[in-house]
Amino acid sequence: MQEWLNEVSPGTRLEPKIFRDLNESMLTFAFRGELGYSRGYRATNVGFGLSYTLPVIVALLSLPPWRLGDIGESGGPSAPAGVDPHRPADGAVGHR
Repeated sequence: MQEWLNEVSPGTRLEPKIFRDLNESMLTFAFRGELGYSRGYRATNVGFGLSYTLPVIVALLSLPPWRLGDIGESGGPSAPAGVDPHRPADGAVGHR
């Protein structure tokens, strides 16, 4: 998982912390800089990109290899019903 995370955010390191006495765990992100890695930051302090991307990476890595071909090949429409994918979404419904 660490290697995939570095594809999305180079220089980022996951740091799991386990508190056995409390039956809790926490995952923090550290960032590589000129002097080495920073201290670990909680997901709420690193922005939405990493905290939204990490579950997607975990889900993809959890799939059996034969299921990876199903991603992006649903055969369904590329836009919701009633939406013209060739018309820009300008927010002006019914007005030109």
